[in-house]
Amino acid sequence: MEKEFRAWDSDNEKMLFTEEFQIYYEKDNGFHSGKTADNGEWGEMPIMQYVGLRCLDGNKIFEGDVFEVTDGDGWVVGKMLAKLDGETLSVDQRIVGHILGNIYETPTIEHV
Repeated sequence: MEKEFRAWDSDNEKMLFTEEFQIYYEKDNGFHSGKTADNGEWGEMPIMQYVGLRCLDGNKIFEGDVFEVTDGDGWVVGKMLAKLDGETLSVDQRIVGHILGNIYETPTIEHV
């Protein structure tokens, strides 16, 4: 699976993609991200990794996304929060519906 990330910029309340922020890896602490503010100070940002699945619209699903779950016939049967367990997301790609939002931009969306 390709390693692709996005990060939540809480100062500007917007999602940033890999080319818009710095990311680094520490052997014992995993991936970290951040950006340098206008005043030159470094700020940490929460990062979300691409989980290796796409929704029905073809958009990539990242950790923190809330998406519809369908029964295979197109009927929506619930909502799920994308979370990686190690390297994989335990969702069958055939049942991934549409992305409804994420935990930062739309925190009020309920999910399982």
